[in-house]
Amino acid sequence: MAKEPGEGWEYNFEGRGKKVENPFDSSRLKEEYKLLLSNFKTVQKRLDKLVKTAIENGSSSQRYWSDRLLQANAILDDLVQIWKDGFPSLAEKGFVQGTTLADFVLNSDRIYSRLKRDPRFSGKLKRIQGPFVDENVVNAIYEDSLSYLEAAASGGKKKIESVFKATKQKVIAEAKINRQLAEGILTDNNWKTAKDNLEKTFRRKLKRDGISDGNYLEINGRNYNVSSYSEMLTRTRLREAQTAGVQKYAEHTGNDLVQVSDHDTLTEICKKFEGHIYSISGKSKKYPKLEKWTPFHRNCLHVIVIFFDVVELLGFNPYPDEEAA
Repeated sequence: MAKEPGEGWEYNFEGRGKKVENPFDSSRLKEEYKLLLSNFKTVQKRLDKLVKTAIENGSSSQRYWSDRLLQANAILDDLVQIWKDGFPSLAEKGFVQGTTLADFVLNSDRIYSRLKRDPRFSGKLKRIQGPFVDENVVNAIYEDSLSYLEAAASGGKKKIESVFKATKQKVIAEAKINRQLAEGILTDNNWKTAKDNLEKTFRRKLKRDGISDGNYLEINGRNYNVSSYSEMLTRTRLREAQTAGVQKYAEHTGNDLVQVSDHDTLTEICKKFEGHIYSISGKSKKYPKLEKWTPFHRNCLHVIVIFFDVVELLGFNPYPDEEAA
């Protein structure tokens, strides 16, 4: 699991006997990432406190629960706003980090560097002025991510409303049982049994809904902690932005080949991709078509970078003194 937002993107990977460092300064990206995650944790704590206190205090008053629901909804609205305020800048920096790595890896290739200086072949290379950002791509990632978070927050509001309604019903039911005891309708033993059953049913609902563990969000039938889900979404979509930078760099420079990093993964879904070279278009006779860009799963650490093969470009290696790609 990625512990840092730039993990895997701060360098290429061990290749040809050395580690290639990414010249992109990721310090600001890390600061923004950590601030965003800290804000998510604050939202989680606020919800924990509100929901726990509301359930413990309880009330049969509709006004009481309406007020608490408004507060919960406001907290979840804050979650969405925090994302809106913080993620666009993060995604943009991630994209630039990806283009920076792609640019550095390509221009570090010895044969590619010779081609740039060789008047016989330099015209065959599509060159750009270093790293860049594509606002359309960044905005598309942001908007798609936002739709997921908004849906999660909306589901969270409904879940909390359901729990508050169940809590109110429990309070009313308890009052009824207590009245029946006072009126002699229930014996002490029956009253205790009825109250225990009521409490067990209520606690089962809290457990089933994930409320007992602070999981106020529900996505595809699974309960999620607000902080952990928001972090997972941020981490995954940031890595998509980083990969999109490589993808767009390859498109602008006309490079069709990419390579997946290799760190001896134990993750099954990644093993078939690790270290392999792929053709983006699928037109290469030597390399298979790229079927999937990184990340391969939500905790994926793999990086995908430009790979240069001069024989793929020219049909031969004009520099036999250099080891062909």
